[in-house]
Amino acid sequence: MGYVFAESSPDMLFLQRATHREYVGGTEKIENASTYYFKEDGSLVISRQYFNPPRAEKATGTADVTANYARKPDFGHYEDLIRIERN
Repeated sequence: MGYVFAESSPDMLFLQRATHREYVGGTEKIENASTYYFKEDGSLVISRQYFNPPRAEKATGTADVTANYARKPDFGHYEDLIRIERN
C-alpha cells in the first residue's frame, strides 16, 4: 500500500492518493493495481490497471473522507500516516 498526503491546513494532512498492488505468486511482478484519488469535497476516482492481459478501468464516485485527515506528526512519528485501516 502506498499513500500520498498533502497539507490541508498548517496542522493537518489530507490523504489524496492510495495505491494497492497485488503481485503474482511470491514474485515482485505486479498482477494488478488500484489507485484511489480523493478530494476533500468527497469526490473519488478509482483507477485499476491489469497487466496480464493489459487493460485499464476507471470509475468515479464519492466517499466519506473524514478518515483521510491526519494531524501533522512530529518528525519520526509516522504511525498514524502509514496505518492500513483508515476508517
